[in-house]
Amino acid sequence: MLIAPPPPGPVDFQVVKVTHESRIERSSADGYHGVSTTTWKLSRASRFRMNWMAGGLYSGSGRINVKGTYAIDVTTPFPGHCAFTAATGDTTYPIVAPAPFDLTVAPNARRPGHALVGFVAVRATLTNAYLGTECSHGGGDEPGWEETETLDVAPAKLRARRVTLRFAGTEAGATWRTVIVLQRKDKR
Repeated sequence: MLIAPPPPGPVDFQVVKVTHESRIERSSADGYHGVSTTTWKLSRASRFRMNWMAGGLYSGSGRINVKGTYAIDVTTPFPGHCAFTAATGDTTYPIVAPAPFDLTVAPNARRPGHALVGFVAVRATLTNAYLGTECSHGGGDEPGWEETETLDVAPAKLRARRVTLRFAGTEAGATWRTVIVLQRKDKR
């Protein structure tokens, strides 16, 4: 069954569910052991808008309001022990504290005929600006935002009344799972 393209114009969605859980753990023979976790969820009403244009063009964006917690605990033989937790609104470690973010949609230039859905938000990591060198492991082999925060979907999926976006995976000692559910708002 083919879905007819919507007429040009905006289509508004209410963000009805947002959850995120991520974890990374590393150990090495030299005595390094680190664990980081992050969780966040929808904190208050959020909206998302898809703009359908003539010629099959489209774009979408919306601010997603979340609250949650980032935690890290690293022990090294240098000697070093670094551990802290940062919740939304934290003023001591604001860069790693979960905060509202933008969800965006655009045509995927690398895969014609598909939409690229993405966001940039706090996730578990063993590398951040607050760790001293005694607790740093380099972090170059952690999954990047391309793996954890982007999704390639058929544009038709974004025309549904209810859209569920799942970002999930496991790589290099890291696991992540983000679910964002959008409910189309009926025009009155």
